[in-house]
Amino acid sequence: MNTRRALVGLCMLCALLISSFATQTAAAATKGTTAFTCKEKGGEGSFTDAHCKTKGSGAFQHVAIAENAKTEVLVSNETTEGKRQPLVFKVTIGGSPISVSAGKVNSVVASIENKKAASGEHYVSGTDMISVTEVSSSACGVYAFGSGGTGGGGEKGAEGTVILHVLTATTEGQGDSLKFTPASGTILAELVLEGCGGTFKVVGSVHCTPEGATCNFSHNSVTTEGTLRLNSATGPKVGIEGGLTFSGRESKEEPFTPLSSTTVETP
Repeated sequence: MNTRRALVGLCMLCALLISSFATQTAAAATKGTTAFTCKEKGGEGSFTDAHCKTKGSGAFQHVAIAENAKTEVLVSNETTEGKRQPLVFKVTIGGSPISVSAGKVNSVVASIENKKAASGEHYVSGTDMISVTEVSSSACGVYAFGSGGTGGGGEKGAEGTVILHVLTATTEGQGDSLKFTPASGTILAELVLEGCGGTFKVVGSVHCTPEGATCNFSHNSVTTEGTLRLNSATGPKVGIEGGLTFSGRESKEEPFTPLSSTTVETP
């Protein structure tokens, strides 16, 4: 009888251990987001549009990008319909709400790689340098910081232009979002707002949510997170509304095609 009880107890202990291990394994799973090119497959694809945004039997398909292979990237603010959607920055200065609208986003130098972390998480990592032109505000004049927008002097540069500092972008540890941070320091951009207080710095980090080839910013999400600020980490919150659209190519012999992404649970 004692032997039987011991065996039953041992079986119960094994079951508990297995259950505990399964729970820990499930808890350890994390979302991993990687990039794909979106290419036409002649009616054999699983997306109906060229940005791989809408699933369904169609002409377009995700094409895998090899791990650790650099992909040259262009960034714009064109929507999936081919129209430019302004990026709108919102902040309160001296008690007055100010909106700054950027009509055109120009990618200067950008590249991404699909990576795999030691934890097993698959993620995207990249660097980016972006200039924003056709920038305007109803409240003040908008100018680049420094002569020609290169910084280092504080005088007004080109009107309607803002040049962002070199940024890094990653989905590592970010679930289903993409995080932008300065490659060095804390400053994302500097600009002159004539009539609204002078020269300002945008500091911190910001997330966007991928949808097809576009990564969308929500003003409410950005300000709720509170990581994008004016002048300092304790300065006024900066919000962004709009989206960035990505296209890429693995070699200079290829045309640029939209870059899409997929988020999966990885151990």
